Amino acid sequence: MGLDFYKAKRGAPLSSATVIVAASDSLHPERADYVCDGDDDATVIQAAIDTIPEYGSLYLTGSLTLSSYVETSSNNITILGDAILNLANGANCEFIRVSHNGITIKGLTFDGNVDNQTGGYAAIKLSAGVENIEVEGCHFQDMWNAGVKGEGTADNYIVGVSVRDCTANHFRADASHFGGLVYLSYAEKVDISNLRTEDMGTTDSKIDSVKVIHSKEIQISGIRGYEISAHHIFVGFGSENIVISDILMHNKEIDGLESVCIEYAGDDTHDGTPKNKNVLVENVLQIMEAGGNNGVFVWTSDDVTINNCIVKVLSQPILNPFFRFRYLDDATISNCIAIGLVYDYSSHYSVWQSNRVSLAGCHSLDSIVWGWTNPPLAGLWIIESNDITVESCIFSNLPTQAILVGGGETNKRISIHDCIFVDAGMAGSPKYSIYIEANQFNDAKIVDNLFVAVDSSSMRGMYLEDGNTNVTIKDNDFWGTFDNNTKIAWGSVTGLTVRNNTGYTTENSGTATIANGSTSVAVNHGLDVTPSDGDITVTPTGAWGAMTEFYIGNYTSTQFTIYADQDPGQDVTFAWRAVVL
Repeated sequence: MGLDFYKAKRGAPLSSATVIVAASDSLHPERADYVCDGDDDATVIQAAIDTIPEYGSLYLTGSLTLSSYVETSSNNITILGDAILNLANGANCEFIRVSHNGITIKGLTFDGNVDNQTGGYAAIKLSAGVENIEVEGCHFQDMWNAGVKGEGTADNYIVGVSVRDCTANHFRADASHFGGLVYLSYAEKVDISNLRTEDMGTTDSKIDSVKVIHSKEIQISGIRGYEISAHHIFVGFGSENIVISDILMHNKEIDGLESVCIEYAGDDTHDGTPKNKNVLVENVLQIMEAGGNNGVFVWTSDDVTINNCIVKVLSQPILNPFFRFRYLDDATISNCIAIGLVYDYSSHYSVWQSNRVSLAGCHSLDSIVWGWTNPPLAGLWIIESNDITVESCIFSNLPTQAILVGGGETNKRISIHDCIFVDAGMAGSPKYSIYIEANQFNDAKIVDNLFVAVDSSSMRGMYLEDGNTNVTIKDNDFWGTFDNNTKIAWGSVTGLTVRNNTGYTTENSGTATIANGSTSVAVNHGLDVTPSDGDITVTPTGAWGAMTEFYIGNYTSTQFTIYADQDPGQDVTFAWRAVVL
């Protein structure tokens, strides 16, 4: 379109409802309906807009300067062109206010002249209650706060907003996390796709790429962001039916916040906060080279799916977990990868105060602490949560726990199964692949996992502190040399079952003989745990001789002893079986 469309005005106009506004120094201004000379161009453009009937269009060309905003005057019009719209020094205002339905804005460049403004504004401002708005193929640069901004109300939603194929660079903000290329509140049927943002805010003046709050039916896809100071994608405050996909965030020099943030509207108490509902986040790649805060962050949400997301941190760590989840009900996190540096006392994943959450096929890799005294907490940190499943996950090359279960209240019904732990839990204190703090486990299972110590003999398997109850540990495999040969250890645990763990022997059997002339025999039990009364049974396999009684005692980490009440006067052989549950 562009120049051909402009030339068509004189030779073969597309429609008598098409109005052309050109800068005086543009190509062939004589062919335009309105000509701007750079002095109060907004007045000229507004006059042109006022002549456009419904279903008409306005074509803008050349470099135009606005010292005040222009506003739509009828429904179903299109504003398009190849113009560069410049905001005059000190104007501190929007470019276009959209107060009618069915408005399309295409192909324009908006230059906000941010260094010569003193207050916030948006290039395109949508009024509450407008419907069916499209912004396509526009570029926003040097903006203060927002490119496209629409603020509905709880009683007057903006309905049907599409922003696609747009770019933005060099945005600044006068309030933290305010604005972005797109900023919408109380909107419904939102479609934001194929955007590229760059240089969005600074460390002291943070700004998002896309922010949508208090909204419904939201689709955000194909968003590429570079040097984003705040959240790349921010959605929340009670929003519903959210789909976020194909997201890239790459920061080389600025420490940003999250690639995707699904946020709450209240404070940490969670009281009275409306929950986000029906959330899908997939195909996210976040690469951080200068540190930051979080990766994918989801709070206060129901029915959540997180799939195929990668957060990789280089050079400097991020402050909080790469994947951070709190106050979730019914969530699935699958096929996600966390790689790289973690700040002290942080983790790759955290699940906090949540219910019915599954982590499946996720990876926690290379969590090497960066220059701090304290190591990271864990690959996965579970806090005060119920009905949590961790399955088919891989934890490798981690300096402390692969999985830490802790916090205040008891975590109930936790299942960890079919996972692989490689050199996970190989430094610091404690240094176990799985560490369960006191009074944290109730009705839990750790089954069918593989623990491998490849390069480090400082890796330990798992430890349960005092006060945990009803825990089953079975069918796990332990390969390699473990620190102090510690594979499974526990304090005072009620209802503990430990069975069939390859490389960690809790069951064994054999024979032993009290020789003629002796009254006892020490037996090597071959167990990885010290047995106690009731764990070992012995049965004579033949004649007792003069012996009338026998008993078992002197349990150690390597042996137990069978005693006879007197010299049997012959060899007496016993079959023994040890089962430590």
